[in-house]
Amino acid sequence: MRQRTQTKMDKAVGLSATFALILYGTSALAGYSTFGDNVKGNILLNYPQTALLTAMRIFVACMLICMYPMQLDPARRCICSLTASYRRLRQASQEKAKKWTDANRSFVSLASEVYDGEEERENLRTEEGFEVVERVSRRSPSGKKSSKQQPKAEKRSEREIEFEFRATTLFILLLSFAISSITSDLGFAFAVVGASGSTVIMLVLPSLIYLFLHERSANIIMYLLAILQLLIGLGILPTSLYFILTAT
Repeated sequence: MRQRTQTKMDKAVGLSATFALILYGTSALAGYSTFGDNVKGNILLNYPQTALLTAMRIFVACMLICMYPMQLDPARRCICSLTASYRRLRQASQEKAKKWTDANRSFVSLASEVYDGEEERENLRTEEGFEVVERVSRRSPSGKKSSKQQPKAEKRSEREIEFEFRATTLFILLLSFAISSITSDLGFAFAVVGASGSTVIMLVLPSLIYLFLHERSANIIMYLLAILQLLIGLGILPTSLYFILTAT
């Protein structure tokens, strides 16, 4: 896209979404109008076994082969991001616990030194007493001054990152192969994912993000439309799931 602007990006997104809506809507309406309630999760299973249908299945298989890497990469990145976030939280928790432990040890050491030198400090002035307490509080339990260096963040080597990347990829591939080998019809799974995940991604999350980032006084019309979209998504989600679950 030449001379990229926000207006052109909005038009591109709008045209892409409209084209996908027309294409998938036409396929859905054609399937239900032809087979009614007998339509299967894979509509190709409703048609007779002919050479044309075989060619269509080959094209669908090629499409899935091209689409799988596009679906695998975001899933892999999300898993790696979640594991990295978990490691950071665990490291922060460990550092916090270590700080509390060091603080408790310093307090015990300070209390011990204050108790041992109580008679000597009684003869000191108030100002000198503060200097003694300050000097003792800076010491570690062993009597040495504690360093003020912050704990270094855990650094991972490129080899570890590459191993996690490959292991996540292998796990997703094996899981996909196992599911495809065990099940013969994913219609129910696709229905649940479409009713829940697609509704959340397309209707609920965009409206929530808009309401969170924009104030009501900025554009009252867009604000009300975001609320309307959120209510529609929250209505579609339980309704579609109810009919899917009761139909089985």
